[in-house]
Amino acid sequence: STLDSYMCGILAGGGEPLFDGQPIEVVERECMVQGRSKCVYDFRSVASVPTPAFFKSLPFKEKDILDKTRRIALGRQLQFKLFQRKNVVFGDGRFILNGIQGFNMSAYEHIVLDKIMRALLGQKKFAALKDEVADIIVKDTFDKALSGAFEPKRLQAVLQRLQMIGFGKLELYRGTGRTLIIRNANNPYAADEKAIFGAIDDLPIDLVQRMVRSAFKRYFKKDVTISVMKNSVLESFIRIDVGP
Repeated sequence: STLDSYMCGILAGGGEPLFDGQPIEVVERECMVQGRSKCVYDFRSVASVPTPAFFKSLPFKEKDILDKTRRIALGRQLQFKLFQRKNVVFGDGRFILNGIQGFNMSAYEHIVLDKIMRALLGQKKFAALKDEVADIIVKDTFDKALSGAFEPKRLQAVLQRLQMIGFGKLELYRGTGRTLIIRNANNPYAADEKAIFGAIDDLPIDLVQRMVRSAFKRYFKKDVTISVMKNSVLESFIRIDVGP
């Protein structure tokens, strides 16, 4: 049975031109997870690709998402450049960023996946999952020596390192006692979520805010709580309270 449904979907979409634009179904016949030496996929043309019952129950249509995400991609395709060639390595089907094996995905793909997972798991389980993802990203971004004092320059250096992940500009807006106010501007997650799914009165705590919390928890070696003072498409203000 298919183990990597996501890869099958990518191959099916990319394979349609080989079948004159006809719908394609891809099934994984062999997988390295099973101990095989390679993954093998079967391509076949079908009259139509069935939509699982779960997806039919979601409050949005696949075609609407595809149309909106294409417009986002076209509007940005000339804006991006690799920030430093030495930090990104391509070759032999691999994508390596700062020495870490990964893969290249558009921001809006994460947003659509988040929407589906939130509907499937419920907000509580979904939030726990995103916290775990944020911890992994922070661990890969910073070395084990991440620690320091309550000094604005050192705190801002932590935020600048997080900026390389691509979730907008982060800056220390204010810091007093054990409370930090962080400003996050130009975050594509909030803007793309609005473009795809429409305006949301109360945007949930997204991944960048969870990464900020995880980074400062590692930095101070103390419990850290987070609250959102303002959360909008243009900017958000995040309050960080550091435990005693």
